Amino acid sequence: MTFSFNFKDRSKNYILLIAISLLFLPFRNNISSVVGIILFLFFFIDKEHKLSSKLKDLFTNKVAILTLSIYLIHLIGLLYTSNFKYASLDLEIKLPLFIIPFVIFSEKKLTSENQNYIFKFFTLGNILALSICFIRASYRFYVTNSPTVLFYNEFSRFMHPSYFSLYLGFNTVYLFYKISEIDKNNANYKTNLFINISISLFFIFGIFALSSKAGIIISGLALIYLSIKELFKKQVLLSLVLVSIAAIVLILISLFKNDIVALSRFEQAKHELASGPKSASETNGSSNSRVEIWKSGKEILVKNLTFGVGTGDIKDELMKQYKKANFFHGVENENNCHNQYLQFFILFGITGGLIFIVSFLYPTIISIRNHNALYTYFIFLMVTNMLVESMLESKAGVEFYALFNAILLNYNSKKIN
Repeated sequence: MTFSFNFKDRSKNYILLIAISLLFLPFRNNISSVVGIILFLFFFIDKEHKLSSKLKDLFTNKVAILTLSIYLIHLIGLLYTSNFKYASLDLEIKLPLFIIPFVIFSEKKLTSENQNYIFKFFTLGNILALSICFIRASYRFYVTNSPTVLFYNEFSRFMHPSYFSLYLGFNTVYLFYKISEIDKNNANYKTNLFINISISLFFIFGIFALSSKAGIIISGLALIYLSIKELFKKQVLLSLVLVSIAAIVLILISLFKNDIVALSRFEQAKHELASGPKSASETNGSSNSRVEIWKSGKEILVKNLTFGVGTGDIKDELMKQYKKANFFHGVENENNCHNQYLQFFILFGITGGLIFIVSFLYPTIISIRNHNALYTYFIFLMVTNMLVESMLESKAGVEFYALFNAILLNYNSKKIN
């Protein structure tokens, strides 16, 4: 792989910092956070541009302001919260939502070459993290002879399977997107094609091993859409590759259907939903629990529709409502809303919730106009995952969203504000 770019020295260092952050992102350690802090300090180390000029450019960029508003609303929510201890923890977790876009939107827009460079580091990080998961799971299977160690929480070493599935799903979409752009006249065409397809297969099997229902469905839909799109563009090879992958997966399912955790989780969800509503006190399954969580969240939202409960009080309010509804499973696990939109509306009411939705909607419209297809795929994966998970309530989701949202939006050569 070639690691080259055309920026001057300061810009080289900037690109390298982002690349290192993406390399360590799948490992859920403090290195990516440290790099984030270095990036923030890096903003002030600039001999070419005055600080006042950079700030002016930043705060006249509508997309940047909307992105930063997600964190700024949390600061406003401090004015009417009572649990400042929880609020301070929440603000710490979500700090990348401010720091990362603040820095990236103030820097020079990324070229295609820059973007390809940093994605290589993200891909390498996912390869290493997933390889460790497979090696660790294989060893544990050898020791225990239990197939369950090959799937879901037992398999995922560094983070919850839902988040790792999101990482791998987006990375796979990116690889297939790059496959469709490979120049057939290039001397390295076959080599590049083989490498990208091999890595994509590896990630797809990783998603399957992680057994996240949302991860499998949403990533699958994104790849199917990409396949159909490329088929209409007469990219028959890419479509055939996806069909072959689907065939291999179906064969594996038929061979190991009694041991594969992903299948049992889908079957369990089907059984839970088909069996009808239970009393809240008897609810403990993943799917039925979400229904009870959303019911409780709705009750809280109705009572606090205008301004929400504030930055620090959502956990206390959820626990109160769970106890009131005798939803003991929710109390025991201290469940958040498992829906980022509901979570945001409860926190900041209808105004804050609408700002949150616009912060996705407006950049997506601009990206479609500028033919920024990769951002469209990214935002599809995010907004659909947020329907069943509060993706921005954990460090894994916050850093992933903050980095790629800013990287992909600050990519077009055309102005996006």
